[in-house]
This record gives sequence, structure tokens and C-alpha cells, in this order.
Amino acid sequence: MPRSSGYKSSRNSNPGKEAAQKGRYKNQDKHRWRKVAVWLIPLIFVIPFTIAFSAHGRWFVWSVLSSALVLFGYAVFLMEWYVWREGRARELPLLSFSVLCVTAFGVGLIWQHRLANGGTESASSGLASAPSKAKANEERVLLDVKPEYLADFFTKYNDAQAHKLVETYIGKWVKVSGEVIDVSRYSGGPNATVNIRTAPRSRLGFIADFEEQRWVDRVLVLRRDEPITVFGQITKITALGPEYVTFWLGKCEVVE
Repeated sequence: MPRSSGYKSSRNSNPGKEAAQKGRYKNQDKHRWRKVAVWLIPLIFVIPFTIAFSAHGRWFVWSVLSSALVLFGYAVFLMEWYVWREGRARELPLLSFSVLCVTAFGVGLIWQHRLANGGTESASSGLASAPSKAKANEERVLLDVKPEYLADFFTKYNDAQAHKLVETYIGKWVKVSGEVIDVSRYSGGPNATVNIRTAPRSRLGFIADFEEQRWVDRVLVLRRDEPITVFGQITKITALGPEYVTFWLGKCEVVE
């Protein structure tokens, strides 16, 4: 009997010791997770930060905001672990970070919307030689008919009559989607020109001229047959007989 009792007592573990050991393991797991996060978060930050350097439009907006949020979150993570280790003081930075995420999302939507509408209106500086972007946007009168409608003039009428009829539409803005035929730079000038095919065997051609450096840099890396959507102003319409009509677009922008 004494032997049996001793055998039982040897198998019975100390509850307090087990609880302490479990707490220690749990704490070690927590420390291990944080050690990984210390190195992982900066690597995550690199991704949107790198995208921001080459992105345009909405991709630029969200990559910049994502970079800022990851960087701020990393700072909160370090402060929460090394400074606010205990107590209710830890709740404030976590709550602040949550509010910042919601705010950043709202800012991103507003920023993206304003970029899509031609950018933000600059503050008035009193200089008559610097027209605002808002005024420039007001002058963008959109084409209210399909390009095919204008091309039909060159089928129904002679060349002189057709050019007279399309004069009304010169200066209007149009959005065009298609595939890149080629990208050119004439006479080594600063502009870049993209020849666009809207559909196979289409009798419509579009030649888009880009003046702003950001758009020039964007289109110079395009490949043949790559899809593209541009927004530009009709500067002229020419025809090689009724079979092929070309729309020349100026001041073009790439629509993301």
C-alpha cells in the first residue's frame, strides 16, 4: 500500500506549477509572435511604398495611404509593447490607430474622386497668368455623338463637305479605349504619340498626343497590343477616302 500511494503521488502534478508553466509558455509564444512582427511589418511597408513611386491615379493614392498607415501602425506597435506594456494606457493608441484607418479610407476616397475629376483646385494666388484647374475642367466640352457618326460624313459627302461638317466638333473631348498599335516621338520632341486601334478591321483610327511629362513617361513604356484608355481633345479629323478616318487627339491623359 505505501508503494501504491507513493506511485500515485508521483503521477499527480502540482496544479500551481502547471498553471505557471502554461503561463510561461503562453508568454513565450506572445514574445515569439512579436519578434516576428518587428521584422515582418517593415517588409510589408516596402510593398506599397515601392508601388507609390511608379503608380498613377488611384493606385498612387492607395499606395501612399497604405504606406503611411503601415508606418504609423509600426510605431504604435513598438510603443504599445515597449512603453505601454500594462494597464489601460494601451487602449488609447490602439483606438487612435483604428480611428486613423477609418479617416485614411475616407481621405483616400475623396482624393481619388478629385484626381478623377482633374485634380484639386489650387488656392487663388491672384496671378492672372495662372488659370486654375477648375476653369480648365469647365472648358472641357465632351463629344456628344459617337465617333462613328462623324466618320459617316466622309462616306456620305465629299471630303470638303465632310470637313466642313466636322468643324463643329473640333475642340471637344472624347474618351477612347483600344489597343496600342505603336508609340512614337516625332523629331525628338518632348511629346509622345500613341496610335490606337479600337477594334479589329475598324475604319476608325485614333492618334493620341501626350504633352505632360507624367503621361509621356507613362506611355513610353507601353507595349504593342496593350490595352489603353485615353481622354483627349479632338484637334482634327482626317480621312484616307471613306474607308479610314483618323481622329487626332491633343492634351491626352491616360485613364486608369
